[in-house]
Amino acid sequence: MTRTDHGRVGGGLCMSYLYNDSGYRFLSLHRKVLEYDPRNTDNLIILDYFNTMRRNRDDVSVYYKLIESEINQYQTGTIPDSPISFQMVWHEINMAWVDIIHQMIFIDQVYDTFHGEYKNVVEDIILHDTLDEKETLVYRYCKTGESPFHIAGKMWLYGKWIEVKRNGRGETIDKDLRFILSCYENFEKRFGSNRKFCILYLMDFSGKTLVDYLTDFLDELQNPNW
Repeated sequence: MTRTDHGRVGGGLCMSYLYNDSGYRFLSLHRKVLEYDPRNTDNLIILDYFNTMRRNRDDVSVYYKLIESEINQYQTGTIPDSPISFQMVWHEINMAWVDIIHQMIFIDQVYDTFHGEYKNVVEDIILHDTLDEKETLVYRYCKTGESPFHIAGKMWLYGKWIEVKRNGRGETIDKDLRFILSCYENFEKRFGSNRKFCILYLMDFSGKTLVDYLTDFLDELQNPNW
């Protein structure tokens, strides 16, 4: 595994890992299943959530797209970063986080229960936000540094935007962004009075905070450049 200088927005140079070691990538996925996957629990309350939540996504279509992408890479002479089976596991773990955040934080707002179950994992997500730590490959999206809180907020906004488009009323979804940020603010209070903004100001690898990330995404939805 090699390292190289990497400039980060708002900060100086740091030493970043180039994750071109397939052995470590596979090991990190194994650790995701054991340490990061929110379904890896014996908490009956959490298991009941996963057993009763209804999925609104067509996972089969996602798998077909992954397979098609892998085939295209082989046809162009490019070897995929990881086998399709690994990508499927990765997708399932990510969607499990989206499901549980949507249900427990946005819908039911059971912040204490969520914190009690996932506080250690969330702390690792918060901590590993730079490219100079190998652990970021376990707790963050390896190419962007996004967290499950970024993606859950993004998918919630996208779902609300689709509803508005179907209604054809010309409404905005600014209130939905405020709702998401309010939920995250209430959740982060469970980490203590001195931890304000530990979720709202999570930074990706470009140095963009979660607030700015979701604000920019909302603007792209409502003011597309096409």
